[in-house]
Amino acid sequence: MIEVPEAPDAPPPPAEHAGGPLLRTLAMLSPIGVRRDLLPAGERLDALIAEGILTSLGDGTSVALPPAHRQAVRERAEKALVLFDRILTAIERSPDPGDPMAVLVRFRRLALEDVPAFAELERLVADAARCDPAMDSTLPACFLFATRCMELGHHERAAYEYERLLAVIERNYSPRHNVSVMAAVGLGACYGRLGRLHDAIWIVSRALARFEAEPGDHDENADLIRQLLAYLADEWTSGRRRRRGRRRSQFAAAG
Repeated sequence: MIEVPEAPDAPPPPAEHAGGPLLRTLAMLSPIGVRRDLLPAGERLDALIAEGILTSLGDGTSVALPPAHRQAVRERAEKALVLFDRILTAIERSPDPGDPMAVLVRFRRLALEDVPAFAELERLVADAARCDPAMDSTLPACFLFATRCMELGHHERAAYEYERLLAVIERNYSPRHNVSVMAAVGLGACYGRLGRLHDAIWIVSRALARFEAEPGDHDENADLIRQLLAYLADEWTSGRRRRRGRRRSQFAAAG
């Protein structure tokens, strides 16, 4: 039996608000703020600004956490990192340090770091796959690794990781599974970066169709998929216009 230490006391943070995941994300980002169109919160952003939980910056196109809130969330993250280290130490003393609980705690710890180490994430995903590629703690770890690949510019590797993750999810989970939605969005964005706009539009359209076909409440995930689809469609249309413009210029020059 693993003895898990008690969590240290922590101040009540604004991240316990309904927008908690969003606030925790913002707290780890640059104080200069984040563009509104990059955040899947939709109308919730205006409500959070009205409550003083978020600050609108400049011309209103970006948002950030007020300094006091940002500090409170960071302090909680630091306390959590200490706690997870203690839990992992306890787990590593157990007979099976590679068990699913160890994978889950390692993932939670890495997810709190400002810039998760690439090699450590890669090891975590490999260990998670050995435990069970479809278990709940494996999916977000794989998603985090694929996203880190994309952030580092390894777009081909990111596309491979997203594709593999989506295949596992489609065999085992609902299309409304949060990681399913985010992996489809990530893969679509990745294909877009690779210039595979046709593939990107197909994968995101398919994710939206599967999401809407599954019974459930409407939420911001559907809006996020639609926003990405609209962006990709606009990029596709703009690209076609640019290609037509270049062809006209070439014909004019040849004439």
